[in-house]
Formats: sequence, structure tokens, C-alpha cells
Amino acid sequence: MGGFGIPAMVREVLHIVPRADRGQPARPQQRRGRRVPLGAGRALRVGWSGNDWSTRLMLLDLIVIGLAIALDPISLTPFLLILASTRGVQKGAAFMLGWLASIAIVIAGTLLVTGSNPPKPSSAPSIAALVVKLLIGIGLIYYAMRQRRKMGQPKPHKKTPKWQTGIENMSLWFAAILAPLTQPWGLVAAGVTVIIKADLASAQDVVAVVLFALIATSIIITLELYASFRPERAQEFIRRIRSWIGAHSDQVVVILFLVVGLYLVGSSIYYLSTS
Repeated sequence: MGGFGIPAMVREVLHIVPRADRGQPARPQQRRGRRVPLGAGRALRVGWSGNDWSTRLMLLDLIVIGLAIALDPISLTPFLLILASTRGVQKGAAFMLGWLASIAIVIAGTLLVTGSNPPKPSSAPSIAALVVKLLIGIGLIYYAMRQRRKMGQPKPHKKTPKWQTGIENMSLWFAAILAPLTQPWGLVAAGVTVIIKADLASAQDVVAVVLFALIATSIIITLELYASFRPERAQEFIRRIRSWIGAHSDQVVVILFLVVGLYLVGSSIYYLSTS
């Protein structure tokens, strides 16, 4: 090898490798999200980071709860009645905006309380939120089983709500105010227990929260657009939906609340056992 022996080769290698890394084991590379400056010393994380699994679980929770809110026949019926009334498209739009505004206020209030600083998984606020979600799930299961026992029994006569008797002359403001009053607040509260974990510095968390609001309003938005562009067909379609809900409302409520309740109980127990 001439004048270039083994010690010379070692010296050449050590000359190339930085001194701080000599004798230290190689560190595994971590996947980090790209950070986009937001100002005030903060940045928005874009791309999956090390906690992407918890973000995906949060997204799944919000999708399930959002679908339950959208499919709840008890809350959907008032909107169908409004959409089928005189000036239904205008009043339906007011109802839709009131519905969205209500969900947006709940989301904004939740994030304002947390200050975009979600509690740690093992902290008291995080455990309290999981306990509340667990209790909501148990409540949904109980309500579904109670409705199941009542199926097939004669229903007592209920007086028509006052708002329904004056639906033809309902103002746009009243339609907008009626929307949050008819929302399934038990399910909305379940969504709050999940949103409390959201971090506004994470693009994935922001997308998950926005997606929740859109999914929870998806059927209302779809029917409103259908009634706006195909009014005659939409009225016939709405009539069929109202007829179907009138005949199958109890079955839908039992299945929907039972499935969502079991999911909330299962996910809450999983989070509590792993936190």
C-alpha cells in the first residue's frame, strides 16, 4: 500500500467525520412537518409530525360525531319542514347559517379556552374530557335502549310546537335562531371533548376541526343547494324523506345512538387506558 498504511487511512476518515459525532451512535431520523411562520414566534406545522397517530384518532372521532349530528332525524326534521314551506329556500338558508354559526361559536369558544395549548394526555383536564365523553356515550346507549323498548307501543299524542304552527309566516331571523335550538347538543358536547385536544399550530388539527363543522352540516347544505337549483324535484324528494323519517325515525335513532354511543365508550376507555 506504499506509504499510505492503515493508520493514515483512519486519520483521513476521522478528518472527514465531524468531531462532535465521533464515537456516538447514529441517531434515527425523525419525520418532522414543515413549519410555516405565523408571526409572534409561532409557526404552522404542515405535514405529518411525530404525533400524527393521535391526530388521526382525533380526526376519526370528529368524523363519527359529525356524521351522527348530520344524520340525526330529530334535528333534521325542523329543517325539512322549513324547506317545504313558503319561501323555504330563503328560510332554509337562514337556518343553515344559524346552524353553522352555532357550531363555529362552540368551536371558537373551545379553542379560546384552551388557548391553542391542548392539555397533555395524562393531565387532569384531558382525563376530565375523556370522562365526559364516556358519560355521553353511556347516555346515548341508554337513550337508544329506552327508545328500543318503546318501539311498537302506542305513542301519546303530542301538541304541535308553536313554531311549527307558524312556519309559513316564519321570519328569516326566527329560522336562524331556531337552528341552534334544534341541534343535538349531546353530540355537539361530545365533539367539544375531542376539539379540546386540537392545536391551531397543526395544519392537520385545523383541517380536522373544519371538516367536523362541514360534515355536521353536510346534509343541510346539500338539501339547501338541491332546493335552490332544482326546486320542484327537491320538494318531491323532501316529501319522501319526511314520509320515510316519520315511519322509521325510532329505528334510525336506536341504531345511530347505539353505534355512536358504543364508539364513544370504546374510544374513551382506550384513551383512558393508554394515557
